[in-house]
Amino acid sequence: MSLYYFDKVAKRKTFLLSLLLAFFVIGDNLFDPKKLSRTLTKTRIERTESMCALIREKNTANNKIIVVLNLNGGSEIFQLDAMLATQKLNLYTLNGYSSTCYGDLCLAYSDPDHTKLSNWLKTYYIEESKVTFIAN
Repeated sequence: MSLYYFDKVAKRKTFLLSLLLAFFVIGDNLFDPKKLSRTLTKTRIERTESMCALIREKNTANNKIIVVLNLNGGSEIFQLDAMLATQKLNLYTLNGYSSTCYGDLCLAYSDPDHTKLSNWLKTYYIEESKVTFIAN
């Protein structure tokens, strides 16, 4: 291998890296920070603590799997609060937020009788008696 080859590769990589860096700088300036959704840390901690208290109160069976149903309508923030609270309590949950959802599971969180969630649990061989359902 000649020095010419390495010099050519280095120039190509430098050029591509410069293009990528320019793309990121321009792209970063396209975002308006005022339009981004932000939550104060204090508010987030209060919501998580409130959810922890609810879980401690309602989990009388001391199950390791908790599902918090939001009967007031679906919200990503509610799902995240439930997920963070169970994580803090070292429990498992089916609550969480993702840009996609497992079929019937998305609709199950607003079902007061949790029949859809029960069917989902059966599909994945999870005993319903090992899950605490909390309606909020």
